Amino acid sequence: MESVVSEFEGILLKNHDPFCYFMLMAFEASGLIRCALLLMLWPIIRVLDLCVKGDVGLKLTIFVAIVGITISEIEAVARAVLPKFYFDDINMEAWKIFSSFDKRVLVTKTPRIMVERFVKEHSLQQITTCREPLPLRFSALFAELTDRIVSVAMNYRVHFFHATTARGWKAILMDLIFSFMNPTLVYEVTFLNQLPMEATCSSGKSPHDVANYVQRILAASLGFECTNFTRKDTYRILAGNDGIV
Repeated sequence: MESVVSEFEGILLKNHDPFCYFMLMAFEASGLIRCALLLMLWPIIRVLDLCVKGDVGLKLTIFVAIVGITISEIEAVARAVLPKFYFDDINMEAWKIFSSFDKRVLVTKTPRIMVERFVKEHSLQQITTCREPLPLRFSALFAELTDRIVSVAMNYRVHFFHATTARGWKAILMDLIFSFMNPTLVYEVTFLNQLPMEATCSSGKSPHDVANYVQRILAASLGFECTNFTRKDTYRILAGNDGIV
């Protein structure tokens, strides 16, 4: 059995400083006040990193970011928010090499609870959150209702801020604010051709076959990659529930 040992920050991630992820944790798990406090302490943290031996600056960052936050809240953010930003910062060449080994050991500056879920579940987002180019599987009910099916592909693109919250009051308020903070919001709508009769239930195909076919043509139109995850699966990953309001 082949083994590999790698550092998370600076090797698998391009950024060697995990401070930005603690900012995310502070904001998502607690709110603006804790996030602002951590940001104000950043100059002191940098001085401690440069002038004091050991990990004093890192320990101060961890303390301010998560002190008083329950484990369940930290796990929820590590599951729903951090993977998107880890993926944006990932060194794909190093990640492919790391994932190819049978036994993988990861060394990180970040508390284990913030990275363990990402590494275990993503080293082999197949995964999707609602921000990755992977269309979810959807209900086959539409295929049972009619044979006249016209698919519409919609791609939503932003330039700076991603509204990532799937839980709590921030999902209602802060996601809306961050969405409109983008200089431009782009919605690309593509109307596809009506499905031929031989691709519908009237030709003997099952509703699930029709739904899977529609998913494939939507993915091809958008340039996405198909996934086996359903909406319920995604909400379980993002928010720890089935998406029922």
